[in-house]
Amino acid sequence: MTDEQWLREGLADAVPEPPANPDRARSAERLARRRRRTTTLAVLGTAGAVAAVSVLGVTLLSGDDDPDSANDPTSEAPAFVVECPPIEVDKGGFAQGSELDQPDPGAADAVPQDATSARLCQGPGSAIDVPDEALVRGVDDLVAAVNGLVVAPEDQFCTQELGPGFRIAFGYDDRSTFVVSGQLYGCRTVVVGSTYRNGADAARAAVLDLLADQRQAEGGSSENGAPSAPTCSYDEPAQPADYEVAFTAAVLCIDDGNGTQLSSEIDAADLELLVADMKTNQTDGVLRCGVEPPWPTIVGTDDTGTAIAIPSECGTAFWRLPNGRAWAPSKDAVAILDGLVEAAQ
Repeated sequence: MTDEQWLREGLADAVPEPPANPDRARSAERLARRRRRTTTLAVLGTAGAVAAVSVLGVTLLSGDDDPDSANDPTSEAPAFVVECPPIEVDKGGFAQGSELDQPDPGAADAVPQDATSARLCQGPGSAIDVPDEALVRGVDDLVAAVNGLVVAPEDQFCTQELGPGFRIAFGYDDRSTFVVSGQLYGCRTVVVGSTYRNGADAARAAVLDLLADQRQAEGGSSENGAPSAPTCSYDEPAQPADYEVAFTAAVLCIDDGNGTQLSSEIDAADLELLVADMKTNQTDGVLRCGVEPPWPTIVGTDDTGTAIAIPSECGTAFWRLPNGRAWAPSKDAVAILDGLVEAAQ
């Protein structure tokens, strides 16, 4: 054996045999590297998930469930418009009173300020015509008008006749309400909180006048569907015997003695009082009149636009209603009628 052969064989014996499948070793090494990488990513992924859950938890706790967000003072809340309080009406059509219509010793003696709406409602007594709409303009003026009524003295003497009654309900932004109650008979007082005040007619007139102003500001009565005032020239259809006057507009007409009809439009507040008076002061009696004609006639329209005439049979003191009965106006009604006659002439 030569030295070269000896060296070659010695080197071969010193080097171990390679594995039968060399790819197996490489595969094992790659698997080990993958396991190390997967373990590292799993640890990092778990930490990231924990961090993500923590961030999400903070977001959920500090987001839309903030209780103060619902009470954001800058948000626009819908205006609260007061409704009429319920009232019981008996079979005869007479509305019954309740504690709302009596002074409350624990209440304020005036209508609270900052009312945002008001509504004229039926009160204890015979029926009145109640406007459909609420007052939302000039409510402060109505509050001032009611609070400006004089407090009635405790020893004030009142007659005991019955008649129509009304309520005025005031509404506030916090949805609270305050109700005053007026009597269009007797001493014609208004219950305001803990007090009686004189001037029921003035209180109701204030509501009706402000409602008329509101309609005009919103585009006028004709644009809101209310009939315009009638004229003294009209065609009156026959009315049923049980027809009840429910004028929405009216004029007083009177002949000037030469065949020309003079007229004076009846404003909403006066018309409301006159219609209520017609319902209250009816009689089957007759009157021997000592007043010379011409006598006036009231021409009114109801919500259908139908013209109805109520002729006088003696100055302003005795009128004939469509139901055939006579209307003998109260002193307050006569004063209004006399003023209308004077205005027409």
